[in-house]
Amino acid sequence: PRSGEKWIPGWLPPAGEILPLAQWISALDEFKTRQLAKVLDSTEMPKASWSMQGGYDHPQPGAALLQYMMRDMPDGSRQPSIIYNGFLGDDYQPLTLDLAMQHWLRAGGVRRVCSGHLPHGDSPL
Repeated sequence: PRSGEKWIPGWLPPAGEILPLAQWISALDEFKTRQLAKVLDSTEMPKASWSMQGGYDHPQPGAALLQYMMRDMPDGSRQPSIIYNGFLGDDYQPLTLDLAMQHWLRAGGVRRVCSGHLPHGDSPL
């Protein structure tokens, strides 16, 4: 994941814990499962929808999962996101993976990174 032009490998929402790749994948799966369980177990919806306010702490069930998918935070800052962010900068030019991200991926056994849709078609970086 990255925040703006800065790569933040292993960032786990909402507290921002940093984990090695394999632990990060497992922790993200657990985070997703907990959030979806809140949706399935819910019987009421708050009056103000998440889409109008946003945030990890919004009372709408699954709000933390919705927020993680977004790059932009309610206060206008940006958070790391693997879903909303791509491999292009704000100027729509390709971003290079920094050394920390490259080392994190290699340490996790990743040999190639391919991106669909961005950057500029379906091409690997």
